[in-house]
Amino acid sequence: MHPADSLLLTVQDGEKNGEAPGEPVTLPDAVMAVLAPGGAYHANQLAGLTRAAWDASSECVDESTGEILPHPWSDSQFEEALWSLVWQGKVTNSSFDPLRSLGASSHAVKAPARASRRRVRVRVSVPANMTGLWSAVPHADMQEASAERVAIARVEALLDRYGVIAPPMIDKERLDGGFSGLYPVLRRMEEHGALMRGMFVSGCGAAQFASRQTVDALRACAAEPSAVVLDATDPANLYGSVIAWPRTIGGFSIRPARRSGASVVLRGGRLLAYAVPRSHHLLLAQDADPALQQACNELAYALQRNLRDGGIRGGVTFCDANDEPLTVRGEWSRMLHVAGFVPVPQGMRLYC
Repeated sequence: MHPADSLLLTVQDGEKNGEAPGEPVTLPDAVMAVLAPGGAYHANQLAGLTRAAWDASSECVDESTGEILPHPWSDSQFEEALWSLVWQGKVTNSSFDPLRSLGASSHAVKAPARASRRRVRVRVSVPANMTGLWSAVPHADMQEASAERVAIARVEALLDRYGVIAPPMIDKERLDGGFSGLYPVLRRMEEHGALMRGMFVSGCGAAQFASRQTVDALRACAAEPSAVVLDATDPANLYGSVIAWPRTIGGFSIRPARRSGASVVLRGGRLLAYAVPRSHHLLLAQDADPALQQACNELAYALQRNLRDGGIRGGVTFCDANDEPLTVRGEWSRMLHVAGFVPVPQGMRLYC
């Protein structure tokens, strides 16, 4: 996923191999063939032009009889093809109404008794998710983009995503050429002062690059570290992908993993806590006593914020911490109580 104006969006599979785009071979290609010259169209207009381009692209022959048949066409296929281009960032609309309609409630609304006596015919010619004017998203001309410009755009995207570029991050992205393919560009950017080289992340090797602003931010965090709560699957959480999970929270029945719904608490790059609210388990680092209270406080604040933002009433309950039941008073239950949790028969509960 890239910003709509990113140069990387113009790198298509065929263009990577030096192939020029040809006639439409799929329905999305036919839609783009109509929108590529420019202009905006209503859904009905675009459907008609797309069908004409789709039929003219190639012949559909019945293998048994040899008869030339029209291409299979349906409004649902056209709608699916158009929205697939929207999700790829290639097509946009003049209004937000089609996007809002996707999340609109589909519950039926009963008409008033007085209205039921009258016969009212409502004819809907265009679905709500197909209204407005459809057009292609303008992109930079790939023919004018050199390989170095594309590499620089890829480096900038990686810096926005990770902050620091190192071989393990590139291996995770599975880019063509890997880290060695980007290294010449990274070195030239370093020579021009755009990037700095150093060992910023422990365990990621010596060939690491980051912008000066990122380095200053890392130094500020090192001077005054504060705890932060992240989703376990967040790219900013390197544990479980680039860095192995630390042993300080290992050895228990629950193993940390990058699973949906789990959260991690980091402080100065160290993992202090791993929480799985859905299964009511909590893991706390065994060698970070002075910082554990701050980790519990930040975790409680983040959980309450997520509950409020999601409109969920109730709370979150943890039944055990490091395999020790929280129904028994101990060090873990004391820290959670200070953070705002209250004892319940199941363990410690945080109310929203």
